[in-house]
Amino acid sequence: MNRWTYVGLKFLVIFLFSGNDCEICDNQSPDLIIINPYPDLDFEYCDLNYDLVTSKWYLGVTIKNQGSADASSFTVAVDFSETGIQTTHIDLLYYGETRVIEYEFELTTICFNPDCFFTIIVDYGDSVSESNETNNTVTGRCEGLN
Repeated sequence: MNRWTYVGLKFLVIFLFSGNDCEICDNQSPDLIIINPYPDLDFEYCDLNYDLVTSKWYLGVTIKNQGSADASSFTVAVDFSETGIQTTHIDLLYYGETRVIEYEFELTTICFNPDCFFTIIVDYGDSVSESNETNNTVTGRCEGLN
């Protein structure tokens, strides 16, 4: 081994064991959010569809991990006060990934008189350590029939 190889190896060892100097390494964490599917319309987070065959309503909830790390094992919940809370378990959401989850509800016309309000919570139960924990809940509104 010549002198330059020894100096190079010594530098590499010092660099590898010099502590954590990576500024972005510690800041890598998921950030789960709920996306409004129709941001230009008057109703918020309302992706509601009615199935004539089953006579059931389906709410599409769009979630995204806008963080810099994957999010694993968390729950998404929707609370229509009329029918209670429904949850879906998500095993893994990659960073940058967007996913639509469908919830089935049996809603009556009472919900739409005048409007139908609901709450969506991503990371229901706070199982994921996120870079921003304040953006996990939104209130949705579907415009009434009357």
